[in-house]
Amino acid sequence: MKKIILIFAVVLTACNPSVKEEVGAGFFYGDLDEKFVVGSDDAVAVWNKYIDAHNNRDIKAIMSLESDSIRVDGPLADNIIIGKEAHEAFLNEWFVAVSPKWEIFWSMPYKGTVSGAEWIVAGHSVKMKVDGVVTKAIHMIDAEIKNGLVNRFFVYERQVPADAEE
Repeated sequence: MKKIILIFAVVLTACNPSVKEEVGAGFFYGDLDEKFVVGSDDAVAVWNKYIDAHNNRDIKAIMSLESDSIRVDGPLADNIIIGKEAHEAFLNEWFVAVSPKWEIFWSMPYKGTVSGAEWIVAGHSVKMKVDGVVTKAIHMIDAEIKNGLVNRFFVYERQVPADAEE
């Protein structure tokens, strides 16, 4: 009887593989075979902690949440930061200059089916104080989360008129 149960279990398992191939959607110009699927909320949690650390001006926490080879592609063509030391120096100056505060209003984790790269795309409302005047912007950020750390991100910015309703 044990042999029959064992054979039945093997046949049932073989006929119902538990591993499904991830088909995904979309494309990536650098690898046209790359497709994307919904990622893990673990990536969202890392990004939320990262933004909280920025809002709290906690440089030590920010540095602990990013890779040594962090790359930040800012909204301006010449605004590229590479490495923790350069990012820390930038943030120390920028926090004093404009006192930015972010509020995340949506986020979506996604993962490459070929590369396995984990990303998050998120929308942020950002208030900054420039020369005593509060300005508002919308930041859309694509961030790669690698080994639980922020490894790279791209910032896309749209200015919001001062009289715009929130």
